[in-house]
Amino acid sequence: MRKFFIAISVFVALISCSEKQQDSEVSEKKTKESDFNADGFKMYEMSQMATLMERMAKEHEEVREKILKGDSLGSIPMDYYDIYTASFTDSADNDATFKSWAKLYIAAEESLYSASKNKIVAFNAAVDVCYQCHTQKCGGPIPRIKKLYIKE
Repeated sequence: MRKFFIAISVFVALISCSEKQQDSEVSEKKTKESDFNADGFKMYEMSQMATLMERMAKEHEEVREKILKGDSLGSIPMDYYDIYTASFTDSADNDATFKSWAKLYIAAEESLYSASKNKIVAFNAAVDVCYQCHTQKCGGPIPRIKKLYIKE
């Protein structure tokens, strides 16, 4: 009888350890799976600069529509000035070339938002700064940038 209780105790202990190990493996698997989206691609966290540029691109789409409708633009979004301080995915990209383009971009945006006439010209000039910078730096968004231009 004593051997029976020992055998049952060992059996219960083994099952208990096995369940804990399976729970741990399932939890670990869920953690690893959570790094991927529904399509199975690894999730990417955008840098501050990438996020800022996405917002600027979206804003330019809206500004483009406002210009075409003849609506007021309001004032330059203050987060545009974050172009000077936002962190990059690769910090080496924040070089002298980028900094000079950033200054030109802000100047073009300030001209656009203060323009009382020729808003199309001012808008296209701002978009052109984006285009020119991206031809030298990260060429990925060039097709998207080209779609922003307003044909006169």
